[in-house]
Amino acid sequence: MNFNSIFSYDNPMTRFLAKLGKLLWLNILWLITSLPLFTLGASTCALYYTTLRLVRDEEGYLTREYFHAFRNGFPKASFFFFFIAAVTAVCCTDFFYFGKSELLALRFLAFLIAGFLLFFLFAAVYLLPLTAQYDNTIGGTFRAALGIASQNLHWSFCLLILNVALPLVILFRFLPLIVFGPALPVFLQSYLLNRIFKNCSVNEI
Repeated sequence: MNFNSIFSYDNPMTRFLAKLGKLLWLNILWLITSLPLFTLGASTCALYYTTLRLVRDEEGYLTREYFHAFRNGFPKASFFFFFIAAVTAVCCTDFFYFGKSELLALRFLAFLIAGFLLFFLFAAVYLLPLTAQYDNTIGGTFRAALGIASQNLHWSFCLLILNVALPLVILFRFLPLIVFGPALPVFLQSYLLNRIFKNCSVNEI
């Protein structure tokens, strides 16, 4: 048995274990930089930046790349994160308020709000990854996210599931995986995101 080949970095198992180790470290970095809650947007943006490179096997010094993306993406990523949170909170509040009404018109309005929120979240899943991947204005990133979401509804739905449902599944069914934190769902999303971005036209981004 050739032990050198077993422990070689070219070995698929070795590469898989190496990626798991990097995800553990990225989760630690994310936790440290997310302790003040107002940095959640920047830390998540940095997480997307490093995992997008990780799935392409283009990562260099992981810690240096993470903090580089954290600093560069801080203003826009923070704005997007709190904007997404605010719109989602307002829409959910309105949906439950109008949904309990006895007036048919208000119940119909509740369903319209739910439809708007769903498409908004379809676009929102691209905002931080686009900020991590491309240098663009806030308005340009919004337009790119809307364009990509409208042309990739099926992938947008998959990304939303990975954003929302996968963490819940891990929390309630596969608790040991919680050691990877958000790094694991973001890493899995990055495979889809790289494919989507590769197929986008320049005008969309």
